[in-house]
Amino acid sequence: MSKEYFPHDYGARLSLRGIRKDFGLQGLGFYWCFVEILHEEGGYIMEKDLDNIAYDLQVEPELCYAITHNYDLFTVKKGKICSERVLRNIKKRAEISAARQKAARDRWDNSPPPEEQKPEPPPVPVLPDDEAEERSRAADENFESGVEFYTDQITMRCDMWEDELKAKGTSAFDLFSSPPAILKPRLTSLFELIKGKRQQKINGQTVGTLDVMQAVVDFFTSDEKRWALYNLIIEVDDKAASGEIKNKQNYLVSALYNAAKMNGA
Repeated sequence: MSKEYFPHDYGARLSLRGIRKDFGLQGLGFYWCFVEILHEEGGYIMEKDLDNIAYDLQVEPELCYAITHNYDLFTVKKGKICSERVLRNIKKRAEISAARQKAARDRWDNSPPPEEQKPEPPPVPVLPDDEAEERSRAADENFESGVEFYTDQITMRCDMWEDELKAKGTSAFDLFSSPPAILKPRLTSLFELIKGKRQQKINGQTVGTLDVMQAVVDFFTSDEKRWALYNLIIEVDDKAASGEIKNKQNYLVSALYNAAKMNGA
């Protein structure tokens, strides 16, 4: 098995949601296969080879062409397709390999005769290399993108609910205190508070913060669930006001996540 690899960002599916929307998981699978081929071919693939690649991967040539040309993920110039990210990966691996070879040569050239060799010092702890740092940075960026995506979803879905109420003739005064008007600032503020940690403790279990946000957004998949969400928020407010809850934020996160899962999220 080959030991070569390239960084695959956590949450990359979020930044590739345009492909998922248009082509589903088949499009997402083709994208990563194409990235693998780019690494294998030294960073460049000829446009004229797209039909052969589509045949090998058992996808339609139209899908192959659309993903390589229409989503600003690759650069196409003079009949060649490349990716700046892939080229950086290849260059970085070459630099690391060259540095290791040079270090080995220097150590060999500077070694004293066998009778003069001294005991080698204990090994120095290995520090994270550039690839580890790159993965950490990419993970941070994708987590932030996920938070932004779900926060935008809350705003959009509350606005859509308000539009529905307007269409039914709800007055401007009533809209000011309507369920979506109440939910939008509460939920966006909650997301702002919990985004400081990547994981949340719920019922003794560790749950990803993005999973919690996704569960909350799932309340907006039906009118019945939206009202259940509103009633739950009001119930938690009442319990906090009466002193039944010590930590309102933690209680609300757990209550929302558990209710979402019970509703099929």
